[in-house]
Amino acid sequence: MKQLTFKHYSSNDLTIGMYFDIYNKIEKHISLLYPSFKDWFFDKIFLNKSTSFLYVFENEIFVGISILKITNKEKKIRTVFVFPEFQNNNHSLKIFNEIEKYIPKKYISFSFPEEYSQFYIALCQKKKYKITHVKNNYYRFGKTEYFVNFSEEDFIIKY
Repeated sequence: MKQLTFKHYSSNDLTIGMYFDIYNKIEKHISLLYPSFKDWFFDKIFLNKSTSFLYVFENEIFVGISILKITNKEKKIRTVFVFPEFQNNNHSLKIFNEIEKYIPKKYISFSFPEEYSQFYIALCQKKKYKITHVKNNYYRFGKTEYFVNFSEEDFIIKY
């Protein structure tokens, strides 16, 4: 039986080596969908005190991670990643249930690319998350990005 377990690391628990380890494991997969992933990771995630990692294991094998942002003002999912060989194992509902232990459902926000739209639209329906925006050419030219529980203010660049 496929058993999922989770290990949460707050920013105080994370070591420099853990950041590099996660980056090296997921970069080649995520940068296909988000070409600026490297810049984003080292600008927004690396050594950021609001970052926490939620490791996902299947029968003690590392199968994915969720990177969360948790502050008093903002709580959001920065990324959810499951390695391709484990993606069709119906883990998503369990992962999002676990995320809701750290981020209350009313604060859940994230985006997803069109390549995963069928999967995430079904997840949003099950979890009753609201897709609030659909933006073309947002991260990649000719591609659509879907946003869950975002306001228009989320798209304003603040200087």
